[in-house]
Amino acid sequence: MIARDCHIGTCALLVILSLFVETGHSIRCYQCNSTSNEYPFQCNEFLTGDEHLQPESCDYVYGAQYCVKHIGRFEGK
Repeated sequence: MIARDCHIGTCALLVILSLFVETGHSIRCYQCNSTSNEYPFQCNEFLTGDEHLQPESCDYVYGAQYCVKHIGRFEGK
């Protein structure tokens, strides 16, 4: 009987502690391409709020801790 009470107490404690556990979230970064014909001015120097750009999850980047703005030309584009 004591063992059963101990088991119930342990389960209750684990349930209570699980209420304080937060889920992990990845960082979300704005991603755009200035060579897009559909939205050519989406990647301006500053985000002004009139772009229809939403932050996207960076789950696919292993160990990502912050977002980086990359400016440059790639393959002549």
